[in-house]
Amino acid sequence: TLSSSSAASDVYKRQVHVKGFLEDIHRWMRAADALVTKAGPNTIAEALVLGVPLILTSAIPSQETPNVKWIVEGGAGIWAPEARECSEAILELLENQQVAAEMKANASRLARPSAAENAAALLFEIAESSDAERQRDRWQ
Repeated sequence: TLSSSSAASDVYKRQVHVKGFLEDIHRWMRAADALVTKAGPNTIAEALVLGVPLILTSAIPSQETPNVKWIVEGGAGIWAPEARECSEAILELLENQQVAAEMKANASRLARPSAAENAAALLFEIAESSDAERQRDRWQ
C-alpha cells in the first residue's frame, strides 16, 4: 500500500497549495503537478493547453458529465468524486511519474489551443455568407 511504501513519506512532504479563484491561474497551472477541479469546460481547456493532468471531483449533471467522460477516456485525468478517491489520485500522480507523464502527454494531445480563434473565424465566415445572401436577395 502507499502508506507503507518508502516513496509515500517523500510524497507526503511535498508542498500543497489550495487556492480559490485566481486571476493568474495559468501561472499556478504551469507549476502544478496536477489540478484538482470540477469538470468546467474553461478550466479543463486551460489545463489541457498547459498539459496539466486533471483530477475531476464534480460535474454538473448533463452539462459537464460529458467533459468527465472525454477527459478520463482520453487519459488526461481521473474522476474522483469522493475525498478518498481524490487523495488517492493525487498520491498516484505524485508517486508514479510514468502515469503523470502519460497524463500530461494525453492532456497536450487533447488540447485545442486555437479553438476560440477557429470558432470566431467560422462565425465570421457564416456571417459574411449570410450578409452576401441578403445583399444578393435584395437586388433580385
